Amino acid sequence: MRRCWGVAASLTATALLAGGALLGSGASANGVTVPPAVKRIDATAFPKVSIDLFGGGNDVSAAVGATGLTSITSRRAADAGVTSELVYVVDTSSPMALDGRLDAVKQSLAKVAAAPPAGTRLGLVTAGTVPVTRVDSVDGPAFAAAVADLHSTGQSQSSMRDALAGTLALLRAHKDSLANVVVITASTDTVSGTAYQALHSAILDGGVTVGVVAVDNPGLDASTARSLAADGRGPLQDGKDPSSIGAAIDSTTALVGAERRVTVQLPAGVQSFDLVIGGQRVSVAPSAGFVTVGTAANPTMATPDKVAGPSFLQSDNGKVIAIGLATVAIVLFAVGIALLIVRKDSTLDEVLMPYAEGGWSAPTGLPITEAEESGALVETKFVQRAVEITRKVAQSRGVLVWFEKALERADVPVHPAEFLFFYSVSTAVLSAFAAVMTGSAITAVLVLGLLIVAPPLVLNFLAGRRRRKFQSQLPDTLNLLAGSLKAGYSLMQGVAAISQEIDGPMGKELRRIVLESRLGRPLEDAMNDSAARMGSADFEWAVMAINIQREVGGNLAELLMTVADTMVQRERLRRDVKSLTAEGRMSAIVIGALPVLLGFAMYSLNPGYMRVLFNDHFGQMLLGGSILLALVGFWWMKKTIEVEV
Repeated sequence: MRRCWGVAASLTATALLAGGALLGSGASANGVTVPPAVKRIDATAFPKVSIDLFGGGNDVSAAVGATGLTSITSRRAADAGVTSELVYVVDTSSPMALDGRLDAVKQSLAKVAAAPPAGTRLGLVTAGTVPVTRVDSVDGPAFAAAVADLHSTGQSQSSMRDALAGTLALLRAHKDSLANVVVITASTDTVSGTAYQALHSAILDGGVTVGVVAVDNPGLDASTARSLAADGRGPLQDGKDPSSIGAAIDSTTALVGAERRVTVQLPAGVQSFDLVIGGQRVSVAPSAGFVTVGTAANPTMATPDKVAGPSFLQSDNGKVIAIGLATVAIVLFAVGIALLIVRKDSTLDEVLMPYAEGGWSAPTGLPITEAEESGALVETKFVQRAVEITRKVAQSRGVLVWFEKALERADVPVHPAEFLFFYSVSTAVLSAFAAVMTGSAITAVLVLGLLIVAPPLVLNFLAGRRRRKFQSQLPDTLNLLAGSLKAGYSLMQGVAAISQEIDGPMGKELRRIVLESRLGRPLEDAMNDSAARMGSADFEWAVMAINIQREVGGNLAELLMTVADTMVQRERLRRDVKSLTAEGRMSAIVIGALPVLLGFAMYSLNPGYMRVLFNDHFGQMLLGGSILLALVGFWWMKKTIEVEV
């Protein structure tokens, strides 16, 4: 047991350390510099090839292998007569109306309308409960009028995916222009019918550059924001306050205005070449006589770089959380090494050794090998002190006694104070981790409630299984004891002999009774405590019959055989009742599992329809309430079919 705890602590530390490293690697702040991406290759005048680029800077050169090409020109796309489309998709749900966020967006877009990037036509699409195309391919004044009309819907729902689908359809109508989208979002899409995979394909195939301004909000779907920016090879920027929102929009707009047209005159026989843009090499393979866009022009766009780690941790707080996980990992690793290496002999077990047959420890009722290891579960002074404080608090509240009895009934070889300490710490840590990962207080409360009730339920389950096995062994044990009495053994000798022949909970309890008797405790008291510990009414009656016989006399062997036969008949009646109530039990199982299975099926068929229960606060409350009512209903059905015999 002790070695298992040590290995578990070490493995947990390793997992946390690896997780911290992973989360730390994905927690870097998002900058405005983006790697170069080829948006379009025009080879209709081959061997003269024109390449339209986004990002990477102005330093551009071309080479075939190690040989540089000199016949190359690079200038801004607008100066080369290339038209760009720039559509802003603005989330108008209620989170955007908080703290002047939407006003900051309107001010920034008004500046764009006053001085739009050269050669760029503007568009505006809003993503409220229903997506609306305000303007498409207009000049500054028309765009300014649409911006001035921006207002919040007052609803928490956002149809961002549907709005993006409409935007991409607009951009497909302008085949001769470079497509760019700036997404400004502060909420999670809960009403769209468009799947993200459709957007993923349209962005890659259309060579659409997507920049995302993710406004700081607990309800923001950060994973979708990251995927959009990764697929569209655009910047992902955090809008923590109105000033940073405006700065993010301005910087993304400036990147669109910096798009470049590179023209290369290829030597005879050359079919492909490399562009070196800001020190980064991009392979170009033009198709003579054709214009290629998107994935065909830039194959690397088909496998965009994804930022590792949960969406909540893709921020500056990710580093702090990663450092915390690494610290916990180091502490757990040290505890694990201590548990694996340090050994501590129990002098009490050494003293009790002569009194135990088969190596049995009186204070714990455990085999000495298990008792020694469980006693050495906690070696460090810090943890010992924490366990002692936990013991005092639990004892003052009356909780320690209950857990001690529950652990004994379940035959779990752990000291109650140690169990409570690790139980409390793990519950607090996992609940905090759930709150961090989901960003939802309701989810954290549900996880906390589950963690609080789970260990007692598991202990009750283990105790019930052990009690049923004890009950099934009891008639045979009484018959064996009656046979030993007929053979001339005393009651104590018969119990001692049978304890060495029987395995399972019955043998363990009898060996504990024998050991307590050898230490001077009356046999009747030891047997009464065993019956109370196991919660067996049948064993209590057997002990009562033995006590009465020892007081008034009589044939104890015949009495035990009669009691054993009565127990066999009662067990037969129990099984008859169980078979008669099988239909009710199956009905309870089916009715209890039906909501869960139906929920999984509906989520598989229509995730957007069910996602409201997880993303919306009112939906989370309904989900929690339905789970509680379902559990109460299942418990009520279970109680109605239980018949005590």
